Amino acid sequence: MSVKNQHPEYSANIDKWRKYRDAAEGEDAVKAAGARYLPKRSTKQTSDEYDAYKQRAMYFNATGRTVDGLVGLMFRRDPDITAPESMAELIEDVTQDGVSFDELIKHAATDSVTVGRGGVIVDFPPNLAAENLQDYLANGARPYATYYPAESIINWDTARIGGRIVPSLVVLSETYSIESADEFEKKEAPQYRVLDLSEGKYRQRVFHKAVNNKLTNDDWIVVEEYFPTMNGKPLRYIPFEFLGPVDGRPRVQKSPIADLATVNLSHYRTMADLENGRHWCGSPTPIFSGDFVSDDGDEVTVVRLGSETGIHMTTGSEAKYMEFTGSGLSELSGAELQKREMMALLGSRILAAEKRQAEAAETARIHRAGEESTLASIAQSLSKAATRILGYLRDWSGATGDVSVEINTDFVPTEMTSQELQTTVMAWQAGAFTTAELFQRLKQGELIRADKTLEEHEDEIASQGPALGTIGDAGI
Repeated sequence: MSVKNQHPEYSANIDKWRKYRDAAEGEDAVKAAGARYLPKRSTKQTSDEYDAYKQRAMYFNATGRTVDGLVGLMFRRDPDITAPESMAELIEDVTQDGVSFDELIKHAATDSVTVGRGGVIVDFPPNLAAENLQDYLANGARPYATYYPAESIINWDTARIGGRIVPSLVVLSETYSIESADEFEKKEAPQYRVLDLSEGKYRQRVFHKAVNNKLTNDDWIVVEEYFPTMNGKPLRYIPFEFLGPVDGRPRVQKSPIADLATVNLSHYRTMADLENGRHWCGSPTPIFSGDFVSDDGDEVTVVRLGSETGIHMTTGSEAKYMEFTGSGLSELSGAELQKREMMALLGSRILAAEKRQAEAAETARIHRAGEESTLASIAQSLSKAATRILGYLRDWSGATGDVSVEINTDFVPTEMTSQELQTTVMAWQAGAFTTAELFQRLKQGELIRADKTLEEHEDEIASQGPALGTIGDAGI
């Protein structure tokens, strides 16, 4: 069996992931796929006719706008990241190429919404010279995280270790740079990175395609192999986290926008037929019967239309236009509207036209309950995975202390009213909850900036002098 062997779930979903990404990417990606999403009208349709048919079609990118909207709701507040102070620099550039930890998580969230899958490996360059971790860190080495999209995680397996089912094999598809005679030309070749447990110890291997002519094209050879260590000891687990909209298990999970993308592409095909029909029905077809002659009485085989050109017809000849008068286009228009409404119901409520009348708050809450519960599940799943990733980074960097990541699940802004504020402060004054709890309620009510701490707020209150109101007098 070759290293490039694909897991059955991967093979079953790779085309679906492409469809979801294309649908979210927009018109250019959808039209570039050609007949994949817009079949020819018939086998007799020429390439030029098909290109014109495709270009007349409009792709209404409900999928992409929905992905952007849902991710925007999750990150309308920055993730709440708790980590030791010594990890500040690492968190600011967690990938070692300028990507911060929260940016990495946001990218993962976008993929969780789009294709429902992704993964992150935490790694540390092999310690080849330093005698201990402290010396190695002092020389600038540190752990880092790398994100892999669903398409790059081609195979995996699990095993029960210590009563838990954990990944025992992960195969990642990558590329590496190869030498080129032209310094300005970049060439890349495929490689596979295999993470597994060998005799209970975490191992990494990198495979390149064999260049020996005696080997077949399917032969891949190991060009790098090592056993990562932490504090001088081998790891007994693979520091790789699967990311999904429901949980962090390796199995492939359904994309949250799968149904929306399917309807969106169906809407695209309807628009293609509708615009094609409008094009031809909006151009009446001239019909002639009888013979045409020139001024000299010679037979005419080419007829030119226009007010500057006269047509000589023999006795009994006839000229007229054939125009569209049926109801076929109205059926297509109705289907287009129906599918647009379906897309709104499938999670793209932000795309739906606002009703003229005000919608009751309770009704709006019920309407959005389904979308919010799905989005909350994604945020909670990512929060747990991100916390584990941060734990790997902490342990490998030699830091100590608690780590946690909480992604926002308060998706709809709900600013506290003056009556609610008054009631809350009165309850606090009566001892119903602590000052810290009051501060948290004010943040939830959108009255205090989400990223501000209680200590920062109290310092600002103290520096501005005596306040006029009861809350200020109390230090809040």
